[in-house]
Amino acid sequence: MTQTHFTILDAPSDADLARCVHCGLCLNQCPTYRITGLETESPRGRLFLIRGFAEGTQQINAQFAEHIGLCLGCRNCETVCPSGVRFGHLLEAARGEMIAQKKIGRIERAARWIIFKQIFPHPARLNALAALIALYQRMGLQKILRASGALKLFGRIGALEALLPSRRVTTFRFRTSRVSEMEHGKQGALFTGCIMRAAFGDIHDATVNVLEQNDWRITAPTQQVCCGALHLHAGEREWAKELARQNIDAFARSKQNENSNDAPIIVNAAGCGAVLKEYGELLRNDPVYAQRAHEFSARVLDVSEALAQTPLANMRAQKLRVTYQEPCHLAHGQQIKKQPREILNQVPGIDFVEMTASDRCCGSAGIYNVLHPEIANVLIDEKMANIAATGAEVVVTGNIGCLLQLEYGKSRSGWTGRVMHLVELLDAAE
Repeated sequence: MTQTHFTILDAPSDADLARCVHCGLCLNQCPTYRITGLETESPRGRLFLIRGFAEGTQQINAQFAEHIGLCLGCRNCETVCPSGVRFGHLLEAARGEMIAQKKIGRIERAARWIIFKQIFPHPARLNALAALIALYQRMGLQKILRASGALKLFGRIGALEALLPSRRVTTFRFRTSRVSEMEHGKQGALFTGCIMRAAFGDIHDATVNVLEQNDWRITAPTQQVCCGALHLHAGEREWAKELARQNIDAFARSKQNENSNDAPIIVNAAGCGAVLKEYGELLRNDPVYAQRAHEFSARVLDVSEALAQTPLANMRAQKLRVTYQEPCHLAHGQQIKKQPREILNQVPGIDFVEMTASDRCCGSAGIYNVLHPEIANVLIDEKMANIAATGAEVVVTGNIGCLLQLEYGKSRSGWTGRVMHLVELLDAAE
């Protein structure tokens, strides 16, 4: 294949498109194929469509968009593929081409412009949105509406409300004083992101607490922005690149922040971490940022990678049975599987129990559970059944999307345990 019909600048290579040998090992690892049984809803079937477009035998039409859009992007197929097919990159390129060719309606384009361009890149606007959700919680409206069942009367809006966090919404404000109190230790810079920073400040607080307890000296550059993961997964490649450049600049050495160019960038959201580690790929054709992007990505560590470097310090016993839900973009996007388990097994008193199919997607997948609730609900119900079968009191995960989906699944299933981020459990054990 020497000619491609892709128009995006960073189109897939011939080698990437030709790598699949059609062995079928990916089929039963694919959530949508397992549910539908359709070849077109499998990685192999979707790759056939993408290759057909590149070769000029397939158009980007409604059917193409439906099959490409129904993929969760979990990348489980990559883990089991013997040929090394980079399906995540091919999927993102196909969605990018759909956007480049304007193969979406005007209403969806307007919604994307508002959400991806006018909200997520702007911390102050996200703070305002988080404040409204916090007010909704503090006034007791969330508990009243959920307990009464009245939300069922609001149709899709009520269903969307069920995906809002039930935990208290807090905005992260980094306390520089605790940095100055540490005169030694490994230096690291916390990636705070967008939704995590605006609404889940307690998880960032726990992250900093645990890292500092384990001899890390943490900073948090103030000019950083959204990682661009949601943009990239939705095909908005140029917007994702814009955010990537801003983050590269924010974490570069400067007089305004204390982190050096080689200090690790620590991330506690698996979806963010996967994209940050792929900035080098995203900006590979950028004459100014290509090399800087590769250097940036080389610095990125998931918080479990950072904590696994040395034995954990000063841990109190926790008499709990715990199981672990693997975020797709940690297990399959970053190939990080053993570190969270090693960390959990260091906490005294923890009875760690593996669940069946811990690395299968829970159905969150960014905003997939909003766009395709019929598939997402099947996946979360399956996940909750596997959690309940372990007898665990706590399910731990490492991504905010998974955490929210598990809390939603808890309300659907009646499971009475707790959903926690890994660092929350560790913070409680200090």
